[in-house]
Amino acid sequence: MHQGPDKRELVFSKPDEFDGMFLSLSETTDREYVMVFLNSGSSQVVYVAPHTSTDFRLFAHGTDDVVFNLDHYRENFYILTNLNGANNFQLFKTSVNQWDQKHWHLIQAESDIISLNDIHFYNHYLIIEQKNNEKALDELVVQDMVSGNRQRVSMPDEAYQLHFSGDWDHNATTVRLDYSSPIMPSTVLELDLNSVQTTAVYTREAPNFDPGKYEVKREYAIARDGERIPVTIIYKKGLVKDGSHRALVYGYGSYGYGMTAGFSSKLFSLVDRGFVYATAHIRGGDDKGYQWYLNGKMRHKMNTFNDFIDATEYLIEQGYTDKGQIAINGGSAGGLLMGAVTNLRPDLFGCVIADVPFVDVINTISDASLPLTPPEWEEWGNPVTSAGDFDYIMQYSPYDNVQAKDYPPMLFNSGISDEQVTYWEPAKMVARLRDLKTDDNLLLLNMNMHAGHAGASKRYEWIDEEAFNYAFILKCFAIK
Repeated sequence: MHQGPDKRELVFSKPDEFDGMFLSLSETTDREYVMVFLNSGSSQVVYVAPHTSTDFRLFAHGTDDVVFNLDHYRENFYILTNLNGANNFQLFKTSVNQWDQKHWHLIQAESDIISLNDIHFYNHYLIIEQKNNEKALDELVVQDMVSGNRQRVSMPDEAYQLHFSGDWDHNATTVRLDYSSPIMPSTVLELDLNSVQTTAVYTREAPNFDPGKYEVKREYAIARDGERIPVTIIYKKGLVKDGSHRALVYGYGSYGYGMTAGFSSKLFSLVDRGFVYATAHIRGGDDKGYQWYLNGKMRHKMNTFNDFIDATEYLIEQGYTDKGQIAINGGSAGGLLMGAVTNLRPDLFGCVIADVPFVDVINTISDASLPLTPPEWEEWGNPVTSAGDFDYIMQYSPYDNVQAKDYPPMLFNSGISDEQVTYWEPAKMVARLRDLKTDDNLLLLNMNMHAGHAGASKRYEWIDEEAFNYAFILKCFAIK
């Protein structure tokens, strides 16, 4: 029955000192405690109250990007946090009666190899979501809280995408996982916490798809500074590594957004034509943990572009493809990647597709009147106040580094209503390329007059957009 405002009770109000912070609610897996999270760009505040009470008490206050994730098990809180500079996070526990940090007991220290992402308690099991930073893969670990035994959950593929779903019943001994790989469509796995074995209970239908026709490899390119760059590679079985094959290489590398290796039916249109499809897990994403992100932002941004080039050259060295036989694609900040690497090494690529590309970097990031610009200074630097940031950004800003030289065929896709990357960025980039480049290769600006940053709004129009991109790739390589 609906109750009017006079029947409602105010149970929590943000203190004045935290006014302007975003508020969100959560609860422990067993629903014994309710948590209020207050977040700003660099601070987090956590209040906690028993589910049967409205007595919210301050649990933790983090500044300088320190965050907390809580769960409850048998009169203890378990806290996942990056406190004290632990970028890969560490795990503490404390009694529900002793919240002060001086009572927190460290039970899992930070690791260079493993990033801790989340924790959940079901029955007498602790489930830890983590990332293997060396393999750039998400993992699940199950710990029996009675025996203390720990076991990692095995996955069937070399590269995959994994999300934890859980169960509504916190006493359950089975939980659900969402899983896919480049050759396994979206699948629901049931994880038995007693045996730590998984069973597929549902797989989304992919008509006319035969996973037995394809190979998936996770290989590692060595960057020029010695870092190991993960590369996910998909191709038809029987491929001979003689350098004769065309390739499509995808990348992003910004904002800490890692590229997972999930299923995408669209890419097999090219793979079935003999293409090698590769995803370069370059610095700037969190594919290998938070430090991987930090090493690809601000004045480390050149690592992002160098990693992509080095990963592409690795594919050539291994015989997967060859110079001039490679198409590349990325969108938004990945479009910046496309522009930067093409300016640096146009000889490598035979086709470039930049979707809603952030290519006029120095002008946009210097214009504080654009509403999205000030928050971006934390990612790229502030050229308005720092001459050093200005000089560094000018090294790679695609529009500002176009030169009078040969460029490969290029397609720039944009939307007239894009508020994140304004339409005039790719328009300016194409105009400058047309003015300076010394070749006769195809250069297209595809401006969608009813689209924004995420593309057109009609339900299936994305298929037309992908078909247009693939048609461009086939034209670049004269494939009928």
